[in-house]
Amino acid sequence: MLIGFIGIHVLHELLNTTAIKIYCLVRGKTISNSKERLIEKYKFYFNEDISNLIDDRIIVFNGTILKEDIGLSTANLKIIKENVKTIIHTAACVKHYGEYEEFNKVNTEGTRNIAKLGFNNNIRLIHISSISVSGNYLVKQDNRNIEFTENSLYIGQNYIDNVYVHSKFEAEKVVLEYMEKGLTAQIHRIGILAGRLSDGVFQNNIDENAFYSRIKSMVVLSCVSENMINQKIEFTPVDVCTKDIVLLAKNSIADNRIFHLYNHNFIEIKEVIEILNSFDMNIKIVSEKEFKDRIIEISKSKDSKFIHGIINDLNNSKESLTSINYNFSVNIKSEYTQKYLELLKNEWNETNKNYIKKLINYMKKVNFI
Repeated sequence: MLIGFIGIHVLHELLNTTAIKIYCLVRGKTISNSKERLIEKYKFYFNEDISNLIDDRIIVFNGTILKEDIGLSTANLKIIKENVKTIIHTAACVKHYGEYEEFNKVNTEGTRNIAKLGFNNNIRLIHISSISVSGNYLVKQDNRNIEFTENSLYIGQNYIDNVYVHSKFEAEKVVLEYMEKGLTAQIHRIGILAGRLSDGVFQNNIDENAFYSRIKSMVVLSCVSENMINQKIEFTPVDVCTKDIVLLAKNSIADNRIFHLYNHNFIEIKEVIEILNSFDMNIKIVSEKEFKDRIIEISKSKDSKFIHGIINDLNNSKESLTSINYNFSVNIKSEYTQKYLELLKNEWNETNKNYIKKLINYMKKVNFI
């Protein structure tokens, strides 16, 4: 188990639905620091103290995916080899901006280290990827309406301009290469991760999340373009998603397959705007020209740093100077995944007003908006 935002929720799900011993890789200056970080992170998300489980049901290793053998000693590697049957690889750099070198190091080469560890020690791998490898939401996208199934990878998508998507695409290639060598693995392509269905809680580094930054941009701009309001967007609650991850991980019948784990119940942007306005956000629907003028105005002010979420999505073409398309541009197919989840008795939630209000309440609570 590699602990991140998804990882801590996978840990929670495993603790509550199994009796297995869980081995967690946690970065830290020392092993004591790694244990403290895990305890604090779990306390932050679930308001529970798991100190009594450390060194008993939860075994913490101090290491990093950036090093071969994840930085573990020979003795600890022996423990892993003798006791660990499955690695759930959730660690990733999830920002959508920055230098590709950083993303490649963490997301691609980090995955290579994990896949190699699994292959060399006959350990099964559950690799957490992203549905964005399909090319969805990428600004410069020519292959619209092409089908992207669980068996697809490269369909001509232009992922080079998005450092995150590029690195996750390359990471999948690494896992598939090791699967060809004999590694037993599952690849889970996750949708747009959002706050928990239960209470709206989201990752503590919320400012680095691309999707939440888009919502903040709308609030700061106080408007959206009229050509955006009927577009449909997806919210994949982290607690529902991690339940799917664990259900599939428990079943060897799902091995050596790829799954598309995202919420199929979309919601239109205009509905999200209506809910935001019920919190006195006062977001107006304006013409494309007014929207463009507003972006230019804010980009020259001290608030410019708060609108990068939308600026990164702008398609500055001659046809539409401020075209933003949050609809699924690629026809993502997931019938195979849905059949598996039906067999495992798990369904996605409806994206309704009550859920969106939970997300907004949390964003306000942590002073994000």
